[in-house]
Amino acid sequence: MKVSILKSPAAHAGALRELFAWADCVNLASAWATTHEGSARHWKSMNLEKVKKAVIGDEFAQTEPWVLRQLLAMGELRIGRCQGTFHPKLYIGYRGARARAIVGSANLTAAAFSTNAEISVLLEGSSSDERMKALADFHRAQWTNGEKIDSEWIDAYELKWKLRPLVNRSVWRVNSIDDLRMSWHRYYSVLVSQENRTPVIRIFQDHPSYQRELDNTLDIFMRHPRFSEIPPEERRILMGLRGKSSGLIGSMDAARDAKEIVKTTPATIGRYLDLIPMDGDVPIALVEEVVRGLLAIKGVKLAVATRLLTVKRPDIFVSVNNGSKPKLKRVMGGGALLKAEHYVDLLKLIWATDWYRSPAPVDAQQRSAWQRRVGLLDAIFYQAVD
Repeated sequence: MKVSILKSPAAHAGALRELFAWADCVNLASAWATTHEGSARHWKSMNLEKVKKAVIGDEFAQTEPWVLRQLLAMGELRIGRCQGTFHPKLYIGYRGARARAIVGSANLTAAAFSTNAEISVLLEGSSSDERMKALADFHRAQWTNGEKIDSEWIDAYELKWKLRPLVNRSVWRVNSIDDLRMSWHRYYSVLVSQENRTPVIRIFQDHPSYQRELDNTLDIFMRHPRFSEIPPEERRILMGLRGKSSGLIGSMDAARDAKEIVKTTPATIGRYLDLIPMDGDVPIALVEEVVRGLLAIKGVKLAVATRLLTVKRPDIFVSVNNGSKPKLKRVMGGGALLKAEHYVDLLKLIWATDWYRSPAPVDAQQRSAWQRRVGLLDAIFYQAVD
């Protein structure tokens, strides 16, 4: 029997790709499975028509429901069941009297085949070899003990997945625009992972939360298309001033001059803010014109301008505030983020991502998040300011 050691993500990905290309059929057992809704490299290398029997774990709701739906559609899927935690990582392919098996630490997840530190062995030999037979017997036992499921089971599981407890409640790491290049499904998962992290972030909950803050501001703009016609108390909400506002997405508490302008001469800001429609695409040239106009007003800095733009159109704008600015600058490669042209460059990068360009999801909560998708970057990027 030939034995190879797989010590890198590339080696794991290559071995899995070659296994599926070589085999006539494949059996697998994995504690968890994720694919970023089919976009992950390892998933693209798998021919699901060759999967004969798949046993996948659902412990801690870490497996992506999308994966289960895809495997169930092929007709051969069971959920792993045992007295403890279902935790194997086994992939066996067969071609005539020959067999190949990958066994080790790598779950069927995007991270395992791209960024994780994993160690596995690739075995190649006769399917009648005692060691291959032992692996086959193990898989057969997991299949026999596994739970048969249907689409209704997956629907119920998906609710658990959306509300799953997360071990890591820390701020999501962002080093460059590459960290934002992902599918909508992956982006939404990142948002969910930030719920109730430290410092405490509430996204989809009652006040105070990003969801409720944006509900309130959007309602104000819908009722008052012209900024100068918005009642003073409601303009306080738009400014993020403490009280009715949570202060999320940036606050003008410390912007004395800007507060006075919004309070006494709102038409000065409305002259530019009113140019942004409540729906539809906004040309980047118009964005630059509006931001330049706002920044030309004495006392209005980028934090103030982008707060107001974001609470009006959170589907296309992000707030540049003290809490989000450090990571927004990383997205831009560490450059300056002070002027209108800097902000336009930032938006161009964000608007080019797959999650931004994706169609609106069918799921109600995901659709709500999608309608606020750029503004909610603040929930991902925010970090406490000393």
